[in-house]
Amino acid sequence: MASSTEPGEGDQEPRRRKGSAAIAAIDQLAPALAIIAAAWYAVLTFSYDQFYRRLTVSLSDVGLGYASILANSVGTAFAVVVIAAVLSVPVIVGMVLVWLLRGREVSWRTTRPYIRRWLVSLGIACFLIAIFVLPAISSTRYARVKEGKAVLPPRLPVADFTLLPIHADPVTLEPAAKDSAPSIVAMAKGSFLYLGQANGAVVLYDSHRQQVIYVPASDVVLRVTNCHVQSESVKEVCAGAKSVIWPFA
Repeated sequence: MASSTEPGEGDQEPRRRKGSAAIAAIDQLAPALAIIAAAWYAVLTFSYDQFYRRLTVSLSDVGLGYASILANSVGTAFAVVVIAAVLSVPVIVGMVLVWLLRGREVSWRTTRPYIRRWLVSLGIACFLIAIFVLPAISSTRYARVKEGKAVLPPRLPVADFTLLPIHADPVTLEPAAKDSAPSIVAMAKGSFLYLGQANGAVVLYDSHRQQVIYVPASDVVLRVTNCHVQSESVKEVCAGAKSVIWPFA
């Protein structure tokens, strides 16, 4: 006796298989994404270290943590994507030419291993570029701060994305109260670079003494100078400060 099947029941099995394959692919992709995020965070942290830690400043002292570092890496990720796209052009052109010349002899199944290898090689190349380029950018900015020069956050020339949110801005201080401590009053006469603040403390750099100063945020009024609009009083400090970097300098 012939068995009968419900309409559409035969179509459900391929769909189940596709769904199971998609779930398996996601399960395999999740560890890889976690590794990529951890490696990316390590590269960014090392780049920040070349600026802040060499100034003996902890990243947490200027409000930088795991979440904020990854959140501020949009410009860096965009730069890596652009580099990857440029490096991929010869491979894409070569694949298109092979498909046009060989036609049916080439299939996705035969080219997939080569594409996978290329993607791995591309990821390694971008990772190595990031390891060498980003710390180099931070090191040049660190040298400026040691000389008492202002630093603007480096941005990409092709888009208004910040590559690394490192900065050192000229700042003047004013006592927040008339009965402020003599040390706070004396600081109002000095010139400093503002590095950031967190946990109720302002982080300043004194290039004359080559040291970092922590001041309670409630004790001072900060007047941070914008080096994009230079005045005569900070012309020397802002000289050479540039935000758009090309080529990565």
